[in-house]
Amino acid sequence: MRFKKDDSRYFLKLERGEDVLEALLRFAGETGVVSGSLTGIGAVADPVIGYYDLARKAYLRHELRGEYEVVSLTGSLSESEGRPMPHLHVVLSGPDGAARAGHLFSARVSLTLEAAFQSYPWPLVRKPDPDTGLKLLDLP
Repeated sequence: MRFKKDDSRYFLKLERGEDVLEALLRFAGETGVVSGSLTGIGAVADPVIGYYDLARKAYLRHELRGEYEVVSLTGSLSESEGRPMPHLHVVLSGPDGAARAGHLFSARVSLTLEAAFQSYPWPLVRKPDPDTGLKLLDLP
């Protein structure tokens, strides 16, 4: 992963073979940035995406095989229990042109992944929400 910085904005380029979420955690560690939002495009292999079933309070995971175009990657970087926590959603397109979308659990960069990241001067903190079973943003 490489990145450029301008004020509170960064542009990231992830390389082939990198794990998307691990790269974002590395970015947070190298820069000290723990709150912000990002958008991106690129291509990934073998992504695992999911849908949150509120009634079950559990994610339904879908393990996709093969290479997919990242039509849209959006999300945030926040803190949970003192550690950086990426929260990403993705829209993917496969060889058939059909779109698949959901919460991104994992994916490896297959070609490249480019992302614009805007850091915030205030912390974004996630705390467990008993009603949903999720770690939701706690904005005072």
